[in-house]
Amino acid sequence: MPKDRTLRERILYAHHDTPIAGHPGYRKTIELVKRNWWWPTLTRDAARYVAACEVCQRNKYQNRPLAGPLHPYDAPETPWEVISVDLIGPIQKSNRYDAIFVIVDKLTKMVIAIPTTTKVTLQGVARLFRDHVFKRFGTPRKIISDRGPQFSSKFAQEFLKMIEAKPNLSTAYRPQTDGQTERANQEIETYLRIWCNDT
Repeated sequence: MPKDRTLRERILYAHHDTPIAGHPGYRKTIELVKRNWWWPTLTRDAARYVAACEVCQRNKYQNRPLAGPLHPYDAPETPWEVISVDLIGPIQKSNRYDAIFVIVDKLTKMVIAIPTTTKVTLQGVARLFRDHVFKRFGTPRKIISDRGPQFSSKFAQEFLKMIEAKPNLSTAYRPQTDGQTERANQEIETYLRIWCNDT
């Protein structure tokens, strides 16, 4: 990469500010840039660029350290063996959707975000789950959720028993158990907030 400050800023802009990039942090911005470009001060330039991004300063969450010790689950051995699920909503309506059903694989950190409504029933959630996870990845061994009342209902228990998955419910808002999904939710919400503000 030539020593051209304007060109470098344009490259950083393309890998950070565009809707497809979604305003990632500086490490992810560096990773995206390094796929095609490199220069000696890339790390420092990307850190400064992201720190000065006004959109990120306005919209990103401030992550704080947890107050207590974490009690993580044992690491899964295969992808989609242990998953966590959550619902984001209500959000700004798009077509007829005003919520997002989020599923995160605990091993690969892959996120599946499915548009839905806040009026979705437990049977509807189960159908989304079947259509977007089971048909692609098979049956998980464990499902982690903080949606106690919905997923601990008789239907959910029967559904999990039918597919031979072990329910593993946590209390609401416990980052020790489903923090990965909560973090994915933050990223999705931030991306949508930034994208909606640009349009």
